[in-house]
Formats: sequence, structure tokens, C-alpha cells
Amino acid sequence: MQQQNLNLFTRRELLDTLKLIDSGLKAANSLQQTLASAPHIEIPEGAGEDQFLVEYDLEIIETIAIEVESYAWHVAEVYSAGLEQQDVSEGDAARFNYWQGLCEKWGYLELTLSMS
Repeated sequence: MQQQNLNLFTRRELLDTLKLIDSGLKAANSLQQTLASAPHIEIPEGAGEDQFLVEYDLEIIETIAIEVESYAWHVAEVYSAGLEQQDVSEGDAARFNYWQGLCEKWGYLELTLSMS
């Protein structure tokens, strides 16, 4: 079984997260700095996305986790309404799963930092 480091985020995950954060916040600045830095794991072009190691303090992680969770709830509400009307595409399901997974990753980091 392959072990996964949940502190690793792809460029896409960080860019999507950054879109949700107010540009004046410390969290936005931290995300921008991470994206401007060299990737922790550089993936050859076409083989996947580069991965960045996220090591922020609790205040920054909390800010990010709250915004991502809020957006993930919005996506879930839209997805749920589509399910009730039997009007859900594969794209809707993929979007729902992506944001739920990203929400869980940020939430996990928040939990581990708050326990340490």
C-alpha cells in the first residue's frame, strides 16, 4: 500500500484554493509564495502535475480550510439539487468529488495542526 503525504498539493489545487481567498489575507500571500517557489516534486510534462509541500501555520490553514469548506458546501448543495431532479452529469459528479476531496485535505491539515 502506497503512503500518501497529505501536505502535498498539486498546482491546480493551490490555484483553485487561491481563487477562494481574499487577496488581502496572509493566506493568499502564502499560497502565492508557494506557487512561485520550486515544486517539492516536479512531474515531467504530460505525466501529471507538480506537487508543492504545504507547511503553513494554523492561522493560515484555518483561513483556507474555512473558505474551501464553504465553497465545497455550495458545490454539494448544487449537486444535491441536481440529484433530486435527476439532472446530474459526469462533470457535476467530478466537480463535487474534487471539491469534497480538497476540503478534506485542508481540513485534515487544520485538524493535525490544532492537535499539535
